[in-house]
Amino acid sequence: MTRSVLESLGWDIDKEDRDVGWIVTDSRRLDGDNFGVYAKGVEHRLRVSVRRLDGGRSSVSVERRVYKEERILFVDKEEDIKTDDRSVEKRILDEIGRSL
Repeated sequence: MTRSVLESLGWDIDKEDRDVGWIVTDSRRLDGDNFGVYAKGVEHRLRVSVRRLDGGRSSVSVERRVYKEERILFVDKEEDIKTDDRSVEKRILDEIGRSL
């Protein structure tokens, strides 16, 4: 269900481990340009964790990483950006809640 919510909101899945309970999305560009061998801008990606609780319940958390990226040829340089905007995480959690 969590995977389908992410995909319905346009997030592609990069990696997942269903046994452990996590999904990492592909990055999405917020600002900047990507010309293949050269890229510069701001991107973000999500890590969603799902834990099983007693009584058939689950706990879901969403972490968003926002970072500056610069790539020249095949050398990537990334620098995390601190953000207090939690609207993306809240939207994901709201959609998961609605889908239950």
